[in-house]
Amino acid sequence: MRLDVIEATVRQYKSAPIEELRTYRWLVVLARWPRPIRRAALRLGMDISGRWRARFFGTFCISPTAGLGSAALNLLAPVTTTLWYGPLDDQGRLGVRVAFDHRVIDGAPISRALADLEAVLHDVIAPELCASEPPVARRPA
Repeated sequence: MRLDVIEATVRQYKSAPIEELRTYRWLVVLARWPRPIRRAALRLGMDISGRWRARFFGTFCISPTAGLGSAALNLLAPVTTTLWYGPLDDQGRLGVRVAFDHRVIDGAPISRALADLEAVLHDVIAPELCASEPPVARRPA
């Protein structure tokens, strides 16, 4: 998917009521199936073909574990690539980790992607954040 399509999808999922999301409704139906049937359906979806797996489960995951103030050392997911990050430290540094299936992708593209991410964060995002005005502190009601 193109980046603008991904962004629009993420915005939709963040702003729409959860009951209106087709994916959520499907997961509710799936959760009502008996466990053996549910597990068999998930196993088939993950293993029957790469196209089905990509369509119904995706091929990568971004897990913002920092939102809870912690950083996972090792994150396991049934996808090809998982990216996660921890909270900012006192010096404004952010640890980013990637787990990937070496049977599917080589480590060199992963290393280049992490270097590109670091460059964008330093050269584009950080100056933009420094130039913006600090957020107004809200007082509790």
